[in-house]
Amino acid sequence: MNKVVLVTGASSGIGMGAALKFIDEGFTVYAAARRTELMAEISKKGGKVIKLDLCDSASIKDCVESIKEKEGRIDVLVNNAGFGLGGSIEDLPMEEVRKQFDVNVFGLGELTQKSSSSDEESEKRKNHKYLVHGRKIFFTIFRLVSCDKIQR
Repeated sequence: MNKVVLVTGASSGIGMGAALKFIDEGFTVYAAARRTELMAEISKKGGKVIKLDLCDSASIKDCVESIKEKEGRIDVLVNNAGFGLGGSIEDLPMEEVRKQFDVNVFGLGELTQKSSSSDEESEKRKNHKYLVHGRKIFFTIFRLVSCDKIQR
């Protein structure tokens, strides 16, 4: 049985690279992003492209339910989607800062919660769920604080 992988932010960069590598290694890959039209290469190689907007709870729910309906589970979650803002916190529009936290922190957390297995499933597959996302929250906060400190 192949591991089922969900990679977010797969429309470019590290996310696309990770999705393609997982496909090459024989995993069942769901590549998620807002801009699915940019993921033709993933589809051609056998990956499944799925629309996901981390600022939209319904989109997160639909994404996870669709995968679980087809595969029964998500074994590996690569929470790669996100973006950074540069500049001093005093100069950044708060609307952009809020959007960054919605994507990089709250969306990431909600997707992690929804993709987690039920207690019964988790007990059967203990230590078989892999999550990759720790640095994104740290860097979201660190960049806002450090850019402010550096510019003073």
